[in-house]
Amino acid sequence: MIILEPYNPDWIKLFEDEKEKLQKILDINSSVIHIEHIGSTAIPGIYAKPIIDILIGVNDINNNSYIKNIENLGYQYHPIFESEFPNRRYLQKSDVSGNRTHQIL
Repeated sequence: MIILEPYNPDWIKLFEDEKEKLQKILDINSSVIHIEHIGSTAIPGIYAKPIIDILIGVNDINNNSYIKNIENLGYQYHPIFESEFPNRRYLQKSDVSGNRTHQIL
């Protein structure tokens, strides 16, 4: 079941905190070009599912060396989606209850 919540200004802070963690473990300017907050939680004032959507732009989508570092932050890599979307990688992070909190698309 998908539950939409009223806009929460904390979503921006949650993204910024996660972006900082990602920047520390990823080689920005070499393999990673940018990290962006996307999706409904990035749009002030609208209802959204409370999952922080993150887009990481990379120079070479076929170089998956950065995935292990992201997994070390608690993300789970789901390569099954690559057969359907070969130019995307999908990782998700959940809280201790198993509720998804962040996803990298």
